[in-house]
Amino acid sequence: MSSSSIRQLANSLTVVGVACASSASAAETLPAAWATGYDFLVQDVCLDGAGRAVMGLSPLAADCKRRRDLLPDEVLPYHKADWPGDEDRQRAAAGYERSDSFPVRSRQLGPLVVQTFDFGTGAGRSFGSFDHGDGGQVVGFSADSASIILTEDGGRGLQLMAGPRCTTGQVSGPLLLDSWVILVGGSGAIESGNAVARLRIVTDSSCPTAFDYAYTEWHTTSLRYRMSLNGDLTQPLRTLVSSHFGGKAVATAGHLERFYFTRELGWTRWERWQNTKYSKDPDRPVKASQHLGATHRCRPLEGAPATEWLMTDCREWTNIVRPDADAGDKPEFWLHRLRGYELTADLFSN
Repeated sequence: MSSSSIRQLANSLTVVGVACASSASAAETLPAAWATGYDFLVQDVCLDGAGRAVMGLSPLAADCKRRRDLLPDEVLPYHKADWPGDEDRQRAAAGYERSDSFPVRSRQLGPLVVQTFDFGTGAGRSFGSFDHGDGGQVVGFSADSASIILTEDGGRGLQLMAGPRCTTGQVSGPLLLDSWVILVGGSGAIESGNAVARLRIVTDSSCPTAFDYAYTEWHTTSLRYRMSLNGDLTQPLRTLVSSHFGGKAVATAGHLERFYFTRELGWTRWERWQNTKYSKDPDRPVKASQHLGATHRCRPLEGAPATEWLMTDCREWTNIVRPDADAGDKPEFWLHRLRGYELTADLFSN
């Protein structure tokens, strides 16, 4: 795609987003063109002969013969967790963090997809309850893009992703769309592409006075993921890979976040990369990359954008664990928080 096409596509995010936000029907149902993208974002459940979800069984298991996307308000029949480092294989065999991908309905924006960050190891932390450092991210859909509209973590707490139409006044749900773009769509099929997104992270209710730029590239491929402590691999899974660069171009970006989504598990893997060429302390990303490699938590999948780039962090949520409750776990520990925050209460009100 040419640079002029990228500019036109980035501009179109604003125009099409207006149409989506003003349409009553768009707030009730997912645009038909997003059915395939939605399938990559939501984890699947396995079904028995009567069409009921099977507790403890994941789509990675050979016994999973029938499956479908998890439904809104449905309990989780299994959790996706990351893999412990070699030094913690005995202490934390069930992983450090659970991260589940499930749908919710929003009165403002229609279907959303929530991805949780639930840490369960270390002092004062337990799975299934909101502890310091827990949170997640939420994906929203406009007619033109699927994008991350908010996130919460242990660093900066709750952060809203203001999109390109949030130029004056107060932040509201529709103004978060087309921000941290995962992919641009509209045709129904997922094609390889790129765009320059405009967004600004905000922590209050005011629209920003300026925006940041993020060159984003996406494509689909088939990849194998870890499925045991011994390092056994899954069968090749069709994967949507989305790379979010911190800048207008790969060559001038200082960092990269890369997301991997599969039809079976939704958001399956996350990577953080650093461009050592623009690091204030060049030794820091080198040491972080060496430490990550020594833990053997994540084997390399997609390659580096260029030789000066190093992967400094990674989580692969293919460590499948049973729900805590025999009948499945309600995915509500973070949703309760979002319904209580002033900035997000309207988005997630029942």
